[in-house]
Amino acid sequence: TQPAARLHVVGDTGLIGGLGIGTTTPLRTLQIGGSIDSLFTLDPSNGSPNAGFIRFGDNTGWKLHFGRNREGSAGALNPGTTGVLMTIQDNGNVGMGTTLPDKRLSVNGDASKSLGGTSWAVFSDERLKNIKGRFTPGLKALLKLQPIRFQYKPDNPLGLPGGGEEVGFSAQAVEKVLPEAVSRSQQGYLQLHSDPILWTMLNAIKEQQAQIERQQKQIEGLKKLVCRSRPRTSACR
Repeated sequence: TQPAARLHVVGDTGLIGGLGIGTTTPLRTLQIGGSIDSLFTLDPSNGSPNAGFIRFGDNTGWKLHFGRNREGSAGALNPGTTGVLMTIQDNGNVGMGTTLPDKRLSVNGDASKSLGGTSWAVFSDERLKNIKGRFTPGLKALLKLQPIRFQYKPDNPLGLPGGGEEVGFSAQAVEKVLPEAVSRSQQGYLQLHSDPILWTMLNAIKEQQAQIERQQKQIEGLKKLVCRSRPRTSACR
């Protein structure tokens, strides 16, 4: 017969079995609640993989999972219907929308910053730096860069979202011009860093401004020659 108590243990001994609080039919090692509104379970496992899960859900399915696989190097957070949302690795790397973060924070998808403008702040105090020289690529390098339109392949191994059209660069093409702007991920794929491209644009603007100033001096010199012979010309008035 089923006990009337709120605590019901299923199993041959007190050490092995399912523990239910608020339910007489626990589905996991520990289950709290059994109504259609809420459900919480704790599900450790010593099989293969050796994993543990904390789950939240209701009678329609699991809504949120916290998981840890002993054979792997990461824990994961995901809803029960849309796959992994966040991964935290043993080395401290955090992935949002990816199970393979190779930076302290890797985001697969869009990210936003609501305060302080659109840029991120980094430490740039000279007292923290060993300055090794100037970064000189400019107009010549910039003219070799060709933006492209593209879509990520729907079956790409990194799970990058496909479908929408993007505008950017080919990392392979940029690497030939600005190797400082390209790095390689732990999985061997090329990553693009926009800062070196930004500084290249700044150098290009400075080069063009220098060209404008030289041309302006040439124009002023030609104007003087014209005005000496034709002082009534409109440009000389």
